[in-house]
Amino acid sequence: MFYCSHCGIQLEDGANFCNNCGTVTEFGRTQESAVSKSSDLKEKPVPHMSIEDSLLLVEKLQKEYTELEKLNQEIEDNKAILAKPLDTSHRRFSMFRFFWPYLIGAAVAFLLFDLIMVGSSISSPTYDTMIVPAILMVVVPLGIIITGVVLARKRAARENEYIAEREVRDIEKRKELEKKTESLISKRNVLKQKLDKDEEIVPVALRRSSSMTQLKHLIKSGKAKDYYEAVEILNKL
Repeated sequence: MFYCSHCGIQLEDGANFCNNCGTVTEFGRTQESAVSKSSDLKEKPVPHMSIEDSLLLVEKLQKEYTELEKLNQEIEDNKAILAKPLDTSHRRFSMFRFFWPYLIGAAVAFLLFDLIMVGSSISSPTYDTMIVPAILMVVVPLGIIITGVVLARKRAARENEYIAEREVRDIEKRKELEKKTESLISKRNVLKQKLDKDEEIVPVALRRSSSMTQLKHLIKSGKAKDYYEAVEILNKL
């Protein structure tokens, strides 16, 4: 017979704890220590997988890591494009940019008919010979100028409209790229969550498609009996 170290009540031989206060006895502590040591001595089971299952697992992981790497690259490329400021301040065309050739043409026509009128006045200085060149010297340049103004305005309006449409398209493309990038990020997060389920069997250093290719080679070549042995070999390299 022995007594509880806490409350002093008498206990039966072999009691693991006090029935009165619940304190663990010396005998109970000895028993717990023995059980703990016994469980520590048990070897952990070594995981094993068939070659077929190992190859299926590696191929699945290789496909998923390849897809993840492609998503990461595409997201980074899109972010680099989106980081550049969008230029929506393209210079607009003025009418004069397209009008000046007509102005030069009008000046040339004026000088040409002026020379004709001067030549006519020297050869036969009569009213009839000078009136026609004089009229043409005014009408033709004026007609060229009026035509030039109309055509230059239309051309400038058309070019400026094209620039405005291009800016709108650029803005729409940027919005589409932003939506696409958000969709890719969402897809990547789903894939990461899927891969996180395999994090216990895939070491951090091997979480890439190139490592999966090496694992597959080790299994197919017979250098590793299964996936786990291939991982162990690759970790040592």
